[in-house]
Amino acid sequence: MNDEILKLKEKSGQYKILYNLGKCTRKEAEDNIMPYINKVNEKGLELAKKYNQKYKKVWFNSYIR
Repeated sequence: MNDEILKLKEKSGQYKILYNLGKCTRKEAEDNIMPYINKVNEKGLELAKKYNQKYKKVWFNSYIR
């Protein structure tokens, strides 16, 4: 995992906790979490194509649960 993705993961984890505690709005959490989810989905699609599999995307709602 490169540094950019690691930073995005840490930031998204922090905002996930803040959202679940009610300390930030949904819009604020979504703005900070979506870059990480987009990177995860890109990598997942790439691997799925490589191994000829179907990829199930990660959604914001499922990530914040």
